[in-house]
Amino acid sequence: MGTKSGYKKIEVVNGDNKTILKATEYSVMGNRLILHGDNFPLLPLNSVTTIIGFAEDGIVPMNGIVTMSTQKQLNVTVTEFDEKTERRAYVKVRTDVKATVLRAFMGRSGKCFNYNTEIQLRDISVGGIGFFSNQVFFVNQRLYIELHEIRKDFVLKAVVLRKQREPYTSEYRYRYGCKFVELDNVDERILCEFVFKTELENYQKELEKDLNIYDEPEE
Repeated sequence: MGTKSGYKKIEVVNGDNKTILKATEYSVMGNRLILHGDNFPLLPLNSVTTIIGFAEDGIVPMNGIVTMSTQKQLNVTVTEFDEKTERRAYVKVRTDVKATVLRAFMGRSGKCFNYNTEIQLRDISVGGIGFFSNQVFFVNQRLYIELHEIRKDFVLKAVVLRKQREPYTSEYRYRYGCKFVELDNVDERILCEFVFKTELENYQKELEKDLNIYDEPEE
């Protein structure tokens, strides 16, 4: 097995998903990834670590074992890596988590409106979200949304693309579609992890539902 090369940057993250090491210079030898730099933190030999490769068109998460660690070089034997997550083909998953619109900006003047209003998510991807709300927002309005159920103090910027009136029987008056803007690498990584975890949970729920149907006794 070999790793994929052609990354603009490689990051090593810890168990809390925080970046502990960055490198733009590296080499690949079989399944060994060799990172070069300065003032690298020292990592325990034979410890398992997570590496993220940032390519032009996607992100590649990898797991590996540390075989050498100095302030100028880190060697990792890659044991597994995921297929590249294309930034142009975002996976959208259904979710029922809550979020909060903190502020909204409108018009060329950028006038700020403070809301601090709760919204109900309908779906989410690395590219954006769909949500329900009784609050009136406008197409092209920029929102600051706190996704506190995904991670504490996780605030992202989004632009409203679509607004749709919901049926009168619905709990909410409006459904919105938004795209995220100005995401950094950490934001994308957190979203990727939540989307993939939610996709797996949704799949397991559907599987359990199918199994329950087959387990029901016949009349």
